[in-house]
This record gives sequence, C-alpha cells and structure tokens, in this order.
Amino acid sequence: MRRLPAIRIRTRATGKLAGWRRLFCREDAGSALVEFAVCATILFSLTFGILTSCLALYCYHFISDAARVGTRYAIVRGSNCSTNGNFTSDCPIATSAAVQSYLRTQTFPGIPSSYLTATTTWSVNGTSWSSTPTNFNAPGDIVKVTVNYTLPLAVPFVSTRTLSMNSTAQMIIAD
Repeated sequence: MRRLPAIRIRTRATGKLAGWRRLFCREDAGSALVEFAVCATILFSLTFGILTSCLALYCYHFISDAARVGTRYAIVRGSNCSTNGNFTSDCPIATSAAVQSYLRTQTFPGIPSSYLTATTTWSVNGTSWSSTPTNFNAPGDIVKVTVNYTLPLAVPFVSTRTLSMNSTAQMIIAD
C-alpha cells in the first residue's frame, strides 16, 4: 500500500498586528464569564433554598414542641389541680388565654414567641369541643392545643413569602 504525501498548507504572515489580534480576539472570549454567571445564579438559589428548607424544618420542630408543652401545661391544671398534688395556691385552672401566655414566656431558639398563637380546646369523651373549660376541665377529659406560626421566607430571586405552620397535640387531663 502506497502512502500519500502529506499536504502542507503554508500561510503568509501578515505582520505583528495580525498575530496579536489572533491571540486576543477570539470568537468565544467572555463565554466563560457568562457561563459562570448562569451557573452561580442557579447554585446560589439552590443553596439558599436548601438553607430555607432547613430553617423551616427547624422551626417546625420547635412549633410541635410548643404544642406539647402547652398541652402538658393544660393537663396538670385541670379542675382538681388545687386539691391534688403539691399545688396549694399556685395552681390556676388552665384556660385558653393562660396556655397562650404560658407559651409566650417560653423561649424557643430562633423563634420569636410573639409570633406564636395557641388555640386550646377541651372535650368530654371526644364528642364536643369547647374553647372555655367551664364543664370540660375535669380529669379524664381531653385537652387539645394547636400552635400556629408564620415563618417569613426570603429566597433570592423569589418574592418574599410567608409559610404558615401549625402543630396540634392532645392529651387526657391528669387526675
């Protein structure tokens, strides 16, 4: 098999200016900067979105803890709390306002307690609910506390929104 001769193309140098122009003026100059800007925008948006999701999960953990704390506060302050246990004079019967003010005194890290709202309801045998514990605060009745919280979300390139969270806990009033 015979080898074909190599074809050589010779170009004529047009001077120093043409050589410098070839080195610094290419057609794809600046494309790396544009690609970085697009990729960085997507990367930072995803990073802030993940951080905001982690903050939302963190807040939900403490909102559900606040519901359990409020429920525990209400079950030990039933209608018989002054006669049972070591409570003598410091045993106010739990009302919806008392549970709300108790939760406002608690400290939940990173969550302003002024943004927490608690709704407390009582029921007898699970049939009727009342927001005032007049006839429903006896041992064996059920107390339910629902805590609401509004989390402000701030993600870059997305309008500022709020995320409403709520958690509910219910327990039986202690004897």
